[in-house]
Amino acid sequence: LNLVVASAQNYGAMSIDIRNVAKNLIKNGQVSNGILNMVEMGFRSYDPCFSCATHAAIVQMPIQLIIHNSDGEEIRRITR
Repeated sequence: LNLVVASAQNYGAMSIDIRNVAKNLIKNGQVSNGILNMVEMGFRSYDPCFSCATHAAIVQMPIQLIIHNSDGEEIRRITR
């Protein structure tokens, strides 16, 4: 059985969008809940199941955002 699902087909574009949104919104490692929501929108729009799954996952498992500086060093880690 080989399933072709939207999230697998769009993984590359999803990753690029998430990176671009995060790069444009996160400044000096400062992240508000509003910014986290906008970063999440970068992947929720690709697959209709992500909208509900994102909210369910917060209760059942953490979502982790790792912020790196321009040298690739981790400067902050946020878990929701």
